[in-house]
Amino acid sequence: MNDYDYVDEHGFVIKDGVLEDYRGNSSVVRVPDGVNKISEYCMNKLFERGNSYKGKGSVKITRIILPDSIREFDGRFCASLDTTIDVNLPTGYLQQTGKLNIYLTLELLENQWKQKATIYDYASIYLFNRSQYLREPCANELLKTPNESAKVFIEILHKNGNPTYYAKAAES
Repeated sequence: MNDYDYVDEHGFVIKDGVLEDYRGNSSVVRVPDGVNKISEYCMNKLFERGNSYKGKGSVKITRIILPDSIREFDGRFCASLDTTIDVNLPTGYLQQTGKLNIYLTLELLENQWKQKATIYDYASIYLFNRSQYLREPCANELLKTPNESAKVFIEILHKNGNPTYYAKAAES
């Protein structure tokens, strides 16, 4: 008996809400709702399968569907990130005030999520993440529509509590 919550009929190995492994054989991978984190091992394995994976009997992954419950990607960077894999943008993921996986988020923003990210996403990243790697491309996007960006900043700051506190944090 292993310590995983389950290995389901689609090949997902999940423990305490963390997707630890994918053992399935589908070109479209729909991560189950309720998964809130994906392990570094699993992310690398999923994206390797997109890179013309030649594993015995394995199908190339072309699309990964993430549930809105996703809040974290484990690890620093998915070295084998295949930008041809379509990865949806979970609702609210980029707008969270928690810590985003800097390198993976940046890679996805520059590729798969470029057309999917909203001005709210870019403003939230700029306000709530101190990483210059993430803030700089967000600032560039926000500068394209300065009036709308200013309105979104004010809306987000008021929605999240003390606007003075967040404005000072954003300046640092």
